[in-house]
Amino acid sequence: MNSLKITSKDLISIVSELKEKIKFNHISNVTIINSYDIFFSFSIYRKAKLFISLNPQHPFVSLITIDNPCGTKIGMLNDYLRKEVKDGFLLDVETLNNDRIVKISYSRTNEYFDKEERFIIIELIPHRPNFIVLNNDSTIL
Repeated sequence: MNSLKITSKDLISIVSELKEKIKFNHISNVTIINSYDIFFSFSIYRKAKLFISLNPQHPFVSLITIDNPCGTKIGMLNDYLRKEVKDGFLLDVETLNNDRIVKISYSRTNEYFDKEERFIIIELIPHRPNFIVLNNDSTIL
């Protein structure tokens, strides 16, 4: 029996909490712990961080209280997420199609000072978790 399996019902409850607490915050920091785990810190809601685990055995998202997560893993993924996601303004958090997929909508200012809407798709499917960043045309960045 897999007690850590996240169900669609569990995810709807988690996303409801996320929407209530982190919507309309800026992503103030992105911390990559290892090849599976990512933390997002927020500008206004500082009580907890969004923990995204893409561990193939037990993928999940949750708000957790942690003062100082480990240092950021240096690499292309870290550079990319800091460039594309950091300082984004969270517009919405929702589940897609009553499945274990979370969609985070955010806006950011590009290098020409235009506002762009972006999306983070987090697929929490065991053995095949995924983290995808899309632009407003749904093109994978």
